[in-house]
Amino acid sequence: MQDDLPGGKKRIRMFYYPFSWKRPLIYILLFPAAGLYVYIFYIRCGGEAFGVMERSKEIKMFCVFFVTIFLFHFFRTSHFIQQIESVLLRAILLMGVVFLAMVFILPAWIFNEYDHKKMDTYARILPFPNSPYIRIKDTLVFDTIKTVNPSPGEDTGALRFILHDGQKQSLDIANVPKKSRDIFLVTLYDECDWLRDDLEKQFGLIERRKIYVDGKKEYGYINVVHILLNTFFLWLFLAQIICLLVYTFKINDSSY
Repeated sequence: MQDDLPGGKKRIRMFYYPFSWKRPLIYILLFPAAGLYVYIFYIRCGGEAFGVMERSKEIKMFCVFFVTIFLFHFFRTSHFIQQIESVLLRAILLMGVVFLAMVFILPAWIFNEYDHKKMDTYARILPFPNSPYIRIKDTLVFDTIKTVNPSPGEDTGALRFILHDGQKQSLDIANVPKKSRDIFLVTLYDECDWLRDDLEKQFGLIERRKIYVDGKKEYGYINVVHILLNTFFLWLFLAQIICLLVYTFKINDSSY
């Protein structure tokens, strides 16, 4: 059916098989992508609360998108894999690529667990709330903090702690939801009165954030750019999964 296509175009179409602008599957896939967007950002909205800081869903989405699209093309263009006839061996290699993707995406699942006295930093093995996790930093006990050293250029995206014993620890808060960040800053401000000047020098008046943290009602609004961008990421993610499964298990259409 497509034998009259130039060689380059035919190779591109086979590369992304079974997707094509002329085939309905590429458009049908938009519906599960939109449904997944609604599930992630609305059904599982889970408001931020005291005790846990996680990466924002947008950052997680981008990390998954960036890593998977790179590894998809790495797997799909490998001449070594193309020469393997055994479907079982190809499936094993695909599992290896999936494992590699999980390792690269691990930083997206970092979360901080804290109370009024200390903080621990972990990374989940899998992108699920109840997934096993590993500790990736020493416990930060608030009483051991001597000062907060502002980042170069007064960057409010990171906290750099200098401890009484001279050690240093940093905390990335640029990629967490604003409310989670504010709740933690208020907690640190209330618990460590000797750090208040440092915190306000870097972040402005912390006291004002209490109005927001303690229950200011948030009214949602529709962000069209957010919906379109993240639905596109999910659509492309699902398309890559289908492409890899079709390619790995040699599900081909001779008329394509």
